[in-house]
Amino acid sequence: MRWRECVDRGLIRPDPKALERVPDSLASAARFLRAAEKNVAIEEYEIAHLAAYNSAFHSVRTYLLQATSSGATPASLPQYGMPPVTTLRSPIS
Repeated sequence: MRWRECVDRGLIRPDPKALERVPDSLASAARFLRAAEKNVAIEEYEIAHLAAYNSAFHSVRTYLLQATSSGATPASLPQYGMPPVTTLRSPIS
C-alpha cells in the first residue's frame, strides 16, 4: 500500500501535535526493549517477544512522527515493514 492510500484510508492522519509525542514514544520503545531483555534473561520468551514487538512499534512510530508529523496507527505499520503481531512467532514455538 502506498503512502497516499494509507492517508486516504485514514491509516495515517496529519496531526499537528505529533512531534510533541516523539520523546514519549522513544521512551516507550526503550522501556519495552529493556523489558524484553530482562525477560530473555529469565527465559520468558513469549513475553520477551511481545515486549520486543512493542519496542519496534514505538521505534517505527517515532520515525513516522518525526518524518511526517503524522500519527501512526497499528494498522498502518505493516506498510512500513512491521508485520502484524499475529504473524510473528516466538523463538519457543
